[in-house]
Amino acid sequence: MIDESRPTKRSRPPQHTEPGRNARSRSSSAWLAACGAALTLACSAARPEIGLPRPRASFEPAPEAATTLVSEAPVEAAGAVGGDIRSLSGSPEDLDLGRVVVYLDPQGATAAAAVRPEDGSPPIRVVSRGASFAPPLVAVPRGRRVVLGNDGPLNHRLFASDLGPGRAFELPPGGRSAPFRLPPIGPIRFYCSLHADETFILFAPPTPYVAVVERGERFSFGSVDPGRYTLSIWNERVEGPVRDVLVDGYSHRYEPIWIDPRLVRRADQAPRTRP
Repeated sequence: MIDESRPTKRSRPPQHTEPGRNARSRSSSAWLAACGAALTLACSAARPEIGLPRPRASFEPAPEAATTLVSEAPVEAAGAVGGDIRSLSGSPEDLDLGRVVVYLDPQGATAAAAVRPEDGSPPIRVVSRGASFAPPLVAVPRGRRVVLGNDGPLNHRLFASDLGPGRAFELPPGGRSAPFRLPPIGPIRFYCSLHADETFILFAPPTPYVAVVERGERFSFGSVDPGRYTLSIWNERVEGPVRDVLVDGYSHRYEPIWIDPRLVRRADQAPRTRP
């Protein structure tokens, strides 16, 4: 049986309620924020303002390079032709021809382009130091001039029938002729009226592409204008066209010349008579 007259035991109220805890947390946060702000102001006042680093020197920008595109640069079309002289017998001794002239004879429309103005090249010199002129065979490209000289102690009076009867060259010791041009007619033989055995040949082809080679040497024509040519040779013992050559302007053509020794004249059959 429960005695209701006796007073019941009363429980204590909680010491910390939820609203009270939130309030204390907010107070702590505010205090920390205030301390942080005060510390920031103190550091800002103690340290000077730091700006961006400045360069030590300033340079003006370089101008753009003036360049030319490869496609816009002028390109001169020119080819190269070279080769050597060989014997069909396989024995080089069967082909001892001495000096041989090799040249590219222009054909058709190419012949007109082969005439070039004077390029300022010095004249070709043919000099005597005694009773003969050396070398005995000289190639003169079309457009080049020639000078005859005498470095020996003898007098010379030279002439050539292909240059006309009135054309003579008086060459005392130390003398020089005036520069002159030759007609493009091939071999022109010069004689001396004072020395019967004194003779030499100037070969003047109708082309600037000419060379003189000896046994074992190679010939080469660089910077040949595009066109059609006939590869030809000349020697007192053998002469004539070899083959047609088409120069396209960009490639290098190697054209060996094969000679049949049976078609070569003997040395004693070479035409060396005076005109």
